Amino acid sequence: MRRLLCGITILFCLFAFPSAYSQTVDARQVITDAMNYAKGLGSLSVEMVVSQKINMAGADRSVEIKCALMMRGDKDMYLHVGTPTNEADFFCNAQKQVVHLITEKQYLEKPSTRKELMSLVGGGMINMGFMWLAKFLHGDDSILTSASDVEYVGLEQPNGENTSKQQHIRLTTTAYKMDVWTLEGTTPLLQHLILTASQGMGGVSSATGEFVFSKWQANPSIPDDRFAFTPPEGVTPMDPRGMAGGKDPMIGKPAPSLTLDIMGGGKLDLASLKGKNVVILDFFATWCGPCRMAMPIVAEVAKQYESKGVLLYAVNLGEPEEKIKAFLDKLSIKVTVALDKDKKAGMDYRASSIPRMVIVDKEGIVREAHNGLSPTFKEDLPKELDAILAGKAPEEAK
Repeated sequence: MRRLLCGITILFCLFAFPSAYSQTVDARQVITDAMNYAKGLGSLSVEMVVSQKINMAGADRSVEIKCALMMRGDKDMYLHVGTPTNEADFFCNAQKQVVHLITEKQYLEKPSTRKELMSLVGGGMINMGFMWLAKFLHGDDSILTSASDVEYVGLEQPNGENTSKQQHIRLTTTAYKMDVWTLEGTTPLLQHLILTASQGMGGVSSATGEFVFSKWQANPSIPDDRFAFTPPEGVTPMDPRGMAGGKDPMIGKPAPSLTLDIMGGGKLDLASLKGKNVVILDFFATWCGPCRMAMPIVAEVAKQYESKGVLLYAVNLGEPEEKIKAFLDKLSIKVTVALDKDKKAGMDYRASSIPRMVIVDKEGIVREAHNGLSPTFKEDLPKELDAILAGKAPEEAK
């Protein structure tokens, strides 16, 4: 009788207090096992429904994209991304990497890694999710080392009793909180991701991203031509600086007046630098995934051109200094940060999407300006600075 009562007590504790069981599971090991399983597959394919919901100025906005991903070996990838109005394909093999903008009938060919190509998809929470997924599928444990907390939430059956059990893990970073569900057992495939921004993003008061995975195939046979791109008739090469290949409207015009406080003391007065320096303005926020990828590149290139009179100011859009410092410490970079506390400078310099980079020449004229992070960014920035320092005229609109 005593043994029976003990057994009943143990069962009661497990069901009444599931956290007691959760504490016995190593959450980091669950993610590691799932990463290792995915990375160890010779090939894989999966379909995804990816969505983002934001609240901006009290209004809810949402977007949904449908994706199909195939990977093989260390380099091969095909990724299709589609919305009701736009479609794009990403191709990667050992010889060539291409982004094909189907709707716009353009393509960009540029040597890149498979992980980098995946990290170009979407913006906001969708982009953060794809960056995380790219690292996960390539066994990059920085998804764990960059998290301040990794918690095992529990073993769940989200789709009812007749479905497989899933392990629920929660990861917390400075930018977002992510809930991850993987299948229990020897095939721990990803089933679901939900990202929630840890703070407002500019004018956005809340933002979430969601990935729902289905139709997983482990080690499918995929023909070689699935990973190769041949331009269809009427499809032309794309300007690597922008999807449409057009000139930014600020180029060739005087830079707007700019006076901002410098983090740690001092002032940025753009007018005082006229006749002395070429100035790079890199508009960013700590929640922005592409900003984290772009800023180390900008900092490295700017350092190389410092002796030629090039100055870099990373312009933060309205965030607390302690959050900015933590962001820079995590990236292990040192840059001069100008504080756009009311985001007026961001509006003047058209930083409606970030990263946004504007280069002002010694005469106070905007010579280059573009948003986002292209696959050729690291090579393009030195070329742009060389042209500006050589005194070449601003590029004519196409």
